[in-house]
Amino acid sequence: MDEKFILYILLFFLGIISLLVGVIVYLILVLNRRPESNLKQYFDKLTRDFKRGRSEQTFFCQNHPDVSGSTVCRICEKVFCEACTKEHDSMLFCVEHFDLIIKNEWAEIAAAIVSPNDSDHSMFLYDFKKQLWEKDKIPSFVQVHYKINVDSDQIESHVKLFAKKAEAEALRGRLVFFQKTEEGSVSFSQ
Repeated sequence: MDEKFILYILLFFLGIISLLVGVIVYLILVLNRRPESNLKQYFDKLTRDFKRGRSEQTFFCQNHPDVSGSTVCRICEKVFCEACTKEHDSMLFCVEHFDLIIKNEWAEIAAAIVSPNDSDHSMFLYDFKKQLWEKDKIPSFVQVHYKINVDSDQIESHVKLFAKKAEAEALRGRLVFFQKTEEGSVSFSQ
């Protein structure tokens, strides 16, 4: 055999070995941050999830890192297990924000009607809500009701953004500048 050919074969195998070492190091680093400290438990869980056809990422409760999260707080949007949330008006909140919901009056600050033809029409409400919380820690929540439009024979999503009543007027003004859709596509509640 040619010396160049042998050199290429050696480089190929060296590359494969380097790749395998990199994957093993990555898995070790990832596993050290996972609740399942045992490598066998982790791979058994991955195998079970794969056999069940689960491809989504598993999220863990903010308060119990070893428990899979099953709900999201409507205010902070963090993941919690069922034991760490409370229900109000068919919506789930973490314990901290449940008290906030109960102790305050809430006002609708904007609404959008979404049909299957314009499914992104209300995204600015979600984006605005996220910005309010992440940048200013101003609590708000989005509520969705579904209605059948008999004229068009379609299901519409009625998306409403709520904030504390005392802050509602100021937030309506901020939303005008934030709004990403064309003029007249959002209704502002008084």
